[in-house]
Amino acid sequence: MPKLAEALIERKSLQQRLVRLQARLAANAKVQEGDQPAEQPGDLIDEARQILAEVKRLSMQINFTSLQTPLPGNDGVSFMEAIA
Repeated sequence: MPKLAEALIERKSLQQRLVRLQARLAANAKVQEGDQPAEQPGDLIDEARQILAEVKRLSMQINFTSLQTPLPGNDGVSFMEAIA
């Protein structure tokens, strides 16, 4: 797994892509009758599903790493325990 900081940055980037994708979906959901959307909503939904799957995978890895990483000088308390 990449370093924790890199995974956090990647997850944030994916979340930002998802926000932009939601705006594109909203823009393409409203078209005049008889017109075609600039982008196919189905393709955008597929892309959103892929992004969500990657965010889920990264979040699980981040949480696992946080649970396994002891804080120095805290009697083995994990990073996740310290957050909680």
